[in-house]
Amino acid sequence: MFFFFMDPKDAPVFGHGLGRFEQGLDLLRQIDPIMPIGAASSFVHIARRLPALYGGSMNLRGVADEMGLNYTTFMRNADLLSEGGANVRQLNLLEKGISPNNKKARQFRLTDKGLDLLEKIDKVLSSQQA
Repeated sequence: MFFFFMDPKDAPVFGHGLGRFEQGLDLLRQIDPIMPIGAASSFVHIARRLPALYGGSMNLRGVADEMGLNYTTFMRNADLLSEGGANVRQLNLLEKGISPNNKKARQFRLTDKGLDLLEKIDKVLSSQQA
């Protein structure tokens, strides 16, 4: 279908929340203009669950399950967010480590770059202006 004219009063109008979300996405694009939405979502999910991950009440498989992601896909996202891997670029937002309670389990912590990005996004999304 092809149209010639749209009346401006028929255009949807969105609130400040969508504007703030747009600014948060722009901050992510500044880090990596082609970051997959799955990697961005994994980053936020990991970051918001760090206390539980550090305390041992949650593991990375649990985060993947909460997201409805296959664990392998989730870890591929985590590789991109950290030091990369074979044919995977690195974003250095997370740093990989070994769990002190289970030497086979991986843990993550935020790098300074990752913490800075999340603080900026949190500030934008928490602001009253868009």
